[in-house]
Amino acid sequence: MSDPTFSARYRASVRDYLCRIEEIAKTGDLAAVQKIGHKMLGLCQLFGTPEQVYLCEQLENASDLVTLKETVSQFHAQIDHA
Repeated sequence: MSDPTFSARYRASVRDYLCRIEEIAKTGDLAAVQKIGHKMLGLCQLFGTPEQVYLCEQLENASDLVTLKETVSQFHAQIDHA
């Protein structure tokens, strides 16, 4: 990703997804969160890092909200330092 505007748009998209996940997680709808994790996975497989792909897989397969919140925190830290 050598185009800085592309990189910025990619990170903005990931942040938007993460914000949506956080909002939906407040309702306890784990299935909806997993669907967003699946959408993020496709984006990250195309343009992200292997670590981001792994985190998306964790979101898609989250078994509970505690694990989900930990994964979202890890993702925020990773994307903010990209």
